[in-house]
Amino acid sequence: MRSKMNRPVLLGLLLGAGLSFYASAALGATWTVEQDGSGDFETIQEAVEAASPGDLVLVGPGTYRDLHLDSRGERTIVELKSGVEIRSASGPDATTLDAAAEGERRAVSAYRVDAGAVLSGFTIRGGDALLGGGIYLYESDARILENRVRDNLAGAGAGIVSDGFSFPRIEANEVIDNVACCGEGGGILCTGGSYAEVIGNIVRGNEGFGGGGIGISQAGEPLVAENLVAGNVGLAGGGIAVIASRARVERNRVLDNDAQQGGGIVSWSGGGSTFTRNVVARNRAVGDGGGYHISADSPQLLHETIVGNSSFLGSGIFSWNHSAARIEGCIVAFNLDGEGIYADDPGSVPTVRCCDVFGHGLGDYGGFLDDLTGTGFNLSIDPLFCDREAGDYRLAAGSPLRLLVDASGAGCGVRGALEEPCVEPALFGAGEDTADAAGWIAFPNPSAGTVRLLRTGPPGTETPTRIDVVDVAGRRVRSLRSSAGPPAWDATDERGRPVPNGFYYLFLHDPPAGPVALVLVRR
Repeated sequence: MRSKMNRPVLLGLLLGAGLSFYASAALGATWTVEQDGSGDFETIQEAVEAASPGDLVLVGPGTYRDLHLDSRGERTIVELKSGVEIRSASGPDATTLDAAAEGERRAVSAYRVDAGAVLSGFTIRGGDALLGGGIYLYESDARILENRVRDNLAGAGAGIVSDGFSFPRIEANEVIDNVACCGEGGGILCTGGSYAEVIGNIVRGNEGFGGGGIGISQAGEPLVAENLVAGNVGLAGGGIAVIASRARVERNRVLDNDAQQGGGIVSWSGGGSTFTRNVVARNRAVGDGGGYHISADSPQLLHETIVGNSSFLGSGIFSWNHSAARIEGCIVAFNLDGEGIYADDPGSVPTVRCCDVFGHGLGDYGGFLDDLTGTGFNLSIDPLFCDREAGDYRLAAGSPLRLLVDASGAGCGVRGALEEPCVEPALFGAGEDTADAAGWIAFPNPSAGTVRLLRTGPPGTETPTRIDVVDVAGRRVRSLRSSAGPPAWDATDERGRPVPNGFYYLFLHDPPAGPVALVLVRR
């Protein structure tokens, strides 16, 4: 084997002889690995063993299959080392760690390494181990960046495992088509007290017993943020399973996953995790909890968008087994088959506040949970997504959830996960200024009786033939139609009873023109 050192030029001439040693140590050395023998080494592990903290091991293109015994006696291709960065020169399309072989093995292992240990730019495949087929980190703070981890097998944690009291950063990886036959985490698993940061990864097509995409089981307080978790399959928690852990799960997209329970996410066994601004959409559960399945736990669901999920019971959120969830600022809408939010026993009734729960065939609330519309600043109104069919769950500029933000004084904020509006005039015939662009105003306002629409736009402005009247709690008070022109509202409800004094929104339809005004009824 060749053993050349391509160390950078020392800065001693510039910094002085007394500083030359420290400058060299800070910059480190670069060790090259090339399979054709043109580098310093032909195998990655030889370069790692020669490297010192601060050094870079730069790996040339090729497929590396050299299994050896790591420091724990496990067969692996690469064992990470504190302070040493291992980086491919040409990225994961050209550089592969392939652990395919007979017997138990994994592609990458690390034991008690610091945050200076980095692995980036590889395709990692072919591992098959009891725990961590692709990458296994034990009590390690390594950084795992921009790799493609695919087609690995394990009992649990088939793609990447963070085990023990550790603080690794697992960021911007593709974790694809890994299978955990018998435990949590088909794609990624955090366990054993781990405090991993799992950020900005694509996790798709994986399978696991619990958490087909990402499993958090008996961990510390890991952060799972800004990941795409899509098309995974699990027995419980097709997308994400949080079990006996206090995780922070924030700003993820959890889409099109499948499970027996908790198609999107399960939160189980007393961890009390916090789920904030996640989009949980189009997930499917054969049993309960198409979006969320909560059992024996007290999680917080804050400003979630839970849309288009399906299950037998609680197609949006299912709560049972003495759970005490707090659900606040969420949109739970258009979920299929089951109810929006379902409590399966009297001890599992969640606290629901500032939510919009709308559009469920079997009712917005079910089980032991009463209809909470109009209490706790909860609404039941079409949120008017930018394009629900295309999966754009932002709220349109004219969404009633935007207009109702400050009406109650409850401090609810904009409900749902996505704060930025889309600006698509075709949705409403309106832009940011909905009243002027719609071409209509309500008059008189305030009103002691009948409210009429007056044209402010050009003569060609289309005439709406339906008005929905909505109160500030988000309940539809009256729906009016007219074939002869814009309908008027006589300040009564569907039964003809005078509505109480207060504020009401008028929404124009046929053609859609958005909200025309906030009308004050004052007799």
